[in-house]
Amino acid sequence: MRSVLLFVAAIVYAWPAVANQAGASSYTSIRPRECTSPADLRASFAARQLGVQECGSVGGWRLLLVASQENTWIELRSSAITWSGEKAIVYDAPIGLFPTIGASPQVEWRLNGHGVPTALIFRVAATSRTDQKTRVSRLFVVRLEQDRACVVGRVATNAEARALADGPAQCPREQ
Repeated sequence: MRSVLLFVAAIVYAWPAVANQAGASSYTSIRPRECTSPADLRASFAARQLGVQECGSVGGWRLLLVASQENTWIELRSSAITWSGEKAIVYDAPIGLFPTIGASPQVEWRLNGHGVPTALIFRVAATSRTDQKTRVSRLFVVRLEQDRACVVGRVATNAEARALADGPAQCPREQ
């Protein structure tokens, strides 16, 4: 009986440490039927001839899917920052022609030991530059900091994306 009590006590004592370890994930859908048109942003995006949908998110972030006629990208907003993936996805070393979000029905939020999002992982797909019948895709990893967000990498596998998300890479500080 004493060994059972010691075992239960050890589990109760160790549980907070296990629950606070970094590297946990939360997933939210980016399926069109599970996203909505944000009334407070619709007009400003329409004025730029863009469509916008707001999808589920975590930790006080707003996750927006933005669409032009040729491309889609993610925008993130918090109380402190607004970050657009347009430049990173569409213009800075795009993975192919007509890059779009939505090759996967969900995004992965990486959380620290306190449940605060520290990175976002999502898949971008595009038409191959060399064979227009072939689709290519990469996982983008966005670092989420208190005062900024930035792409810290584009990788091929979930394991690589999680390692990058949980690693030390930070957004560059402006000078």
